[in-house]
Amino acid sequence: MGVDVFFVISGYLITKLIVSEIDRKSFSFYRFYLRRARRILPALFFTVAITFIASAVVLSPFLLERVGGASVSTLFSVSNFYFLSEAGYFDVSETVKPLLHT
Repeated sequence: MGVDVFFVISGYLITKLIVSEIDRKSFSFYRFYLRRARRILPALFFTVAITFIASAVVLSPFLLERVGGASVSTLFSVSNFYFLSEAGYFDVSETVKPLLHT
């Protein structure tokens, strides 16, 4: 429920910002996505780096290799496809996929 509340509030705030800029005739998709990138990417890079470092300490080499693949795919925003490609009957538990929800 907390995630749902977060999405509702953030959707409201983003929509309010866009409508305000449209009213002032200053809305730009470029500036919109640039602001989002500046806000989200530093946290993403930090999360991926800390996750990889912690995984190197805790996980086996086999699982660390998988975290490495997940890290690269996360940085290129294709982690859903990465996790889909490794899903299957003999797949490892989601508990050893720390970047699953990226």
